[in-house]
Amino acid sequence: MNPRFPIYLETYNPQAQKKAFDLFSDAIRGDSIFNGSLFAFDGYSTQGVRAIDEKSTAFAFRDQNVLTAPLISYMPDGPELDEKVAKLGNQLRQILHEGTGREHIPAYVNYANGDEGPEQWYGSESWRQSKLQSLKKKYDPNGMFSFYGPIA
Repeated sequence: MNPRFPIYLETYNPQAQKKAFDLFSDAIRGDSIFNGSLFAFDGYSTQGVRAIDEKSTAFAFRDQNVLTAPLISYMPDGPELDEKVAKLGNQLRQILHEGTGREHIPAYVNYANGDEGPEQWYGSESWRQSKLQSLKKKYDPNGMFSFYGPIA
C-alpha cells in the first residue's frame, strides 16, 4: 500500500517542516514496517500559472507554490495497521496545515488519500465547483475520466 496525504502550501515553513519530518523520521527509522516511505516537497514554476486570472478558471490553487505529500509505504496487514498509517499521514498533514494558518486543507486530487472531499480537491468556492462541473459535463459527458476523485 502507498497512501499519500497531500497538502498544497503557499510557502515553505521550516518550523512546521522540521516538526513533520521529525515525526516522519521517527516512524520510518530502522526496521519499521514503514521504512520504504518517502516525504516529497515539490516546488513548481508559477509564473505561467499566475499569469491567468484565478477567477477565470476552475483550478482553485493558483496561489500555491509547494505541493507536499508524505507517502506511507507498507505491506497490508489488516485494519489496525491501516488505521495506524492513516493516523500518521494525517498527523503529518495537520502539522503542515497548522503552519499555514489557513482554515481549509487544499489537497492535490491525484495524491489524495480519500478522506478529503471536493472542497479540498477542487476549491471551496461554490462558483468554482459549478464551473468545474459544467466543464466536466462538456468535455467528459460519459464519465470516462471519473475513476479517482470524480467531479459530481
